[in-house]
Amino acid sequence: MGESPRKEFMAQLETARNEWWRRLVAVYGWDPSKQAGREYSPGSLATASPHRARRMDGSLRLLRRMFHLATEKANDSGRTVLDAIPDFELPTRPKLRLDFLREAEMLSLLDELPARLHAFIKFLFYQGVRSGEAEAITWAQLDLNKAIFFPDAERNKTGDSRVKALADHTVEALQKITPKDAKDREQFMLVNKDEHVFDTANYKKLFKRACLKLGFAYLGWQCGQCGVTRKASEKEKQTCKSCHCPMHFGYIGMTTHGFRRSAIVYYRDGGTPDAVIMSLSGHTSLDIYRDYSVSDLQAQREAQRRAAAKSDEYH
Repeated sequence: MGESPRKEFMAQLETARNEWWRRLVAVYGWDPSKQAGREYSPGSLATASPHRARRMDGSLRLLRRMFHLATEKANDSGRTVLDAIPDFELPTRPKLRLDFLREAEMLSLLDELPARLHAFIKFLFYQGVRSGEAEAITWAQLDLNKAIFFPDAERNKTGDSRVKALADHTVEALQKITPKDAKDREQFMLVNKDEHVFDTANYKKLFKRACLKLGFAYLGWQCGQCGVTRKASEKEKQTCKSCHCPMHFGYIGMTTHGFRRSAIVYYRDGGTPDAVIMSLSGHTSLDIYRDYSVSDLQAQREAQRRAAAKSDEYH
């Protein structure tokens, strides 16, 4: 979609949206503008950052589904106020992220981070939880003696409250930030049961700085619509050749959310069945899980090596 057609599309979308809102208020007395905020002004998708563009695209899909349901409800009740709502084509979804680290890379990252963040990073890597959920974990959710973790269903996207096993490396990392004596540790966790486990102050800035230093990320240009990246000077403004959208200069590479992929790759390469990995990561959809179970050249070569070793048995 070129620049001019994109502007026309956004203008049409804005006009249709305003008309839908007016009709919804008239029919149901509900004003979605108070829910949706100000994210849908003309041209906003073309100038948004990659993360914001993905969020807006998802919100647009949800908004369109809401209007379709409203139309069906109006038709079922005999009303025709919403019958003339036009449909619209949504922009192409951005490319999926493929950032992940292997265990050796994660350990080298720890050398560049303060000691207070080591337990947090290891928890992300070995448990595969979302960083936002890990930040909010309290001592009451952990039992180091039984090596189990009680997720907060209200803080994860799938509402998963099933008890999770803690990896040995995770338990060792958590024991280092608690008293050494078992009784003292138990008392510490009881007294601080409502306190957050991890000190994550300023961790995103420190994490990005370490990744840039180790080559796990770089500063470059990225298209907010299709996700295409390009290495170029910040002074040279770039335009995406695929969708003709303005590109944005910033951090590109490993993110803390990439540790969910890292955990899945770590356990998959260890021979863990997909069903067990999904129970650990909390994924409920196999399609979404496959998006996280990425493969690089190392994984491909290892698969080829195992296949070759198997075929050698027949020669």
